[in-house]
Amino acid sequence: GGVLVLNEDFGKLFCRNLDTVLSRVCGRHGSFELHTSSSIVVTRVIGPLQQAATGSDDVTTSRCTMGGVCSDACYTIYFEHAEDLVEDHVYFQAAISYINRQNQSVTRVITRRLETTGNMETFARSVHD
Repeated sequence: GGVLVLNEDFGKLFCRNLDTVLSRVCGRHGSFELHTSSSIVVTRVIGPLQQAATGSDDVTTSRCTMGGVCSDACYTIYFEHAEDLVEDHVYFQAAISYINRQNQSVTRVITRRLETTGNMETFARSVHD
């Protein structure tokens, strides 16, 4: 039994596609952390991530690992409030860290503060500010 493949060349298209894929990868050993206010809970994360074991009961932090880090990766994060929002603002902070192609550690942090309100127009305005 077995398989025998006879091929002299993969062709220019294959080599070009392989080069494109390799040029998109900008890092390895990536991690993604999302921190929220105590009244906000992350319910779902969609994207090329794996939930990491945190070893703690901290519900305001979600940790995920990424095998490779690509510039065109996309993530979707779903939240819900676990309790009534009594604060005037809620906070979200996302931190991504990885090792780039030059073996340098890179960390990017984004912090966002949103107003809490029962008025939909005020809420929409605060998101777009």
